[in-house]
Amino acid sequence: MPLTTEEVLAVELGLDEADRIRLRTEMEMTMPDERSRAVVQTRDFLVNLSRDSSLPEKVRSDAIFLLRHFPSRNDVILAGRIEEQSETLPLGAMGPVFSSTFKEFAPTSAGQK
Repeated sequence: MPLTTEEVLAVELGLDEADRIRLRTEMEMTMPDERSRAVVQTRDFLVNLSRDSSLPEKVRSDAIFLLRHFPSRNDVILAGRIEEQSETLPLGAMGPVFSSTFKEFAPTSAGQK
């Protein structure tokens, strides 16, 4: 029987039982729409870093490198649709990873509420 994503992460990170429980709780608490939004926002953040001329060249080039391998907004939405429409997809214990719909979120600066 193949290992779950949680088990693979636990082995790779060398987690003890208490850390495994925390990881399981965190993974269970993140809903597909939350994960989708976070991935899309992370891509936007990397794009902003890559274009910010006030940052060191190394930071901008690292952001560009990561963007080459990062899913686009459309990739995330498509992955969500595939997972939502396929009842027979073997998703394992983790369930769907992405959602085709998610609320936009604009973080506020530290001083704002």
